[in-house]
This record gives sequence, structure tokens and C-alpha cells, in this order.
Amino acid sequence: MRVLTTLRKAKYTELAVFFFIPAAALGIWFVPPGPVLDAHGLRAIKPFAFAASAVAAFVSPLIFGAMADRHTSPVKVLRGLALAAANLQLAAFRLAILWAKEFHT
Repeated sequence: MRVLTTLRKAKYTELAVFFFIPAAALGIWFVPPGPVLDAHGLRAIKPFAFAASAVAAFVSPLIFGAMADRHTSPVKVLRGLALAAANLQLAAFRLAILWAKEFHT
């Protein structure tokens, strides 16, 4: 029996996109929280905010992995999570533009 050891370029591209979208969302989120918390006088909760992200990064793969194993294929779960992250990122961007227009007029 022969085992397929290489993936097609389309699969590599699909995987690259799937891993890029959540990473882009994390990159956008992790830059602003510190200065925003400082600006609002919430410096004391800054360690807890970053710790909550670390706990969520540990727990969420367990939850979604269990869901993927029982109910659907992992590719479909990852695809859904990537699309959800992209949509939330787009919504946050549009909301930021709306707020910027509102505060500068």
C-alpha cells in the first residue's frame, strides 16, 4: 500500500490561509489592549486581561477539538473559526471607522 506523502499546492494554500486569518486577528487584538487599559485607568487589570487570553488559547482548542472529533471534520471547524475571526475583524474595523467619524465631527 502506498502512502501519499505530499499535499497539493491548493491544500498548502488553504492551510496557510486558515492559519493566517486567526493569527491576523490575534495580531490586531494584542496591540491595543495595554495602552487602552492604561488610558482608561485600568492598569491594575492588565495582567488579568492578558492571562485570560492565555487561558482561552489553552482551553478553546480542547473544546473545539472535541467538537470537531465528534460532530464534524476538523477542516470544517477550522474553516468556520477562520471565517468567524475574519468577520469579527471586519466588524471591529468598521466599528472603529464609525467611532472615529463620530468623535472627529
